[in-house]
Amino acid sequence: MRPIVLTAPASTGASPPAVMDYLQAPVTIGLMIEFPNSASATCEVQYTYDDPFAAYATNWATNANWQNHPILNGITSASSDYIATPVRGIRLNNTAWSSGQPTLTIVQGGVASG
Repeated sequence: MRPIVLTAPASTGASPPAVMDYLQAPVTIGLMIEFPNSASATCEVQYTYDDPFAAYATNWATNANWQNHPILNGITSASSDYIATPVRGIRLNNTAWSSGQPTLTIVQGGVASG
């Protein structure tokens, strides 16, 4: 999978979520938060196990059960970590905001198909 870059809004609130390939094995999802152009915010990475394509998911970004990443929450400077379990979606959420827009780069690794 190619890297996905999510940009947090220029306010409090969440980025649009990225859909992950939960069937890929082994699961390794690299996560890197950056604060370009002197962005000033407090943010957290969130993930969900909810199906983005289910009939109940009329607004998956809002209605999904989003969980905070255990390490990447309350972040105010560049940080990275990973997820080693299959998840259905990932997003970046600003819990406090002053200026700029933090970004989250997601790289999902696994066995390449040939």
